[in-house]
Amino acid sequence: MKKLQANHYIILLAIGVAILTVAVALTIGKDVSISVLCTGIGCIIGLIIGIAIKKKTDEGK
Repeated sequence: MKKLQANHYIILLAIGVAILTVAVALTIGKDVSISVLCTGIGCIIGLIIGIAIKKKTDEGK
């Protein structure tokens, strides 16, 4: 199986967050969907920072 690049994980996570946010907005409500969106954006930012740190430490080896 082909290994995904780091950018692909970010794209997949962003698509998942968008789908989940729409589903929550349609079923539970607007306030909860905003919370889900903020949490998803935080996860995406954390993933981007983690990938940047990993690239930086791999270059030093």
